Amino acid sequence: MDQERGNGAAKTDRFAGLLSWWGITDPVEAGPFGPGLKRLQGFVSEVQKAYGEAYGRQMEGLFAANEHFAQAVQGLMRSRRPADAMAAQSGLMATLMEDASAQAKGWADLVEKLKDCCSSVARESAEEAGERGEPAAHVVRQRTQHAAARARRHAEAV
Repeated sequence: MDQERGNGAAKTDRFAGLLSWWGITDPVEAGPFGPGLKRLQGFVSEVQKAYGEAYGRQMEGLFAANEHFAQAVQGLMRSRRPADAMAAQSGLMATLMEDASAQAKGWADLVEKLKDCCSSVARESAEEAGERGEPAAHVVRQRTQHAAARARRHAEAV
């Protein structure tokens, strides 16, 4: 994850521009907010990357679904007997269901990536707070572990 953060120079420049609007020229020199800002910068970069990948997969799936649908409709139009028409309709419905399943899987993958990004940021924040000796760090750590366990159980159920 750290290696991928280094690859987004353009994203980092945009984030730096946003920070400069608030008067922070360099997140490293932001004093006590530096580590949090760097963590936020990495989080924003990861989330943006996950959304971009999900969008690309959804568009590929949409184009494939359009092609499958057109082929199934052509098969329905070519049918001359009732049995052929029923087979073509079944094929059309199967195509629609397969494409809907692929789209749902893409969304599930996006949710999993977002969960991983959010839990890693929360875990890092809890670890940093624990290093500073803040009493709430233990509670945050427990809540992130419980949330991750619930998400795993839900993903396994689906």
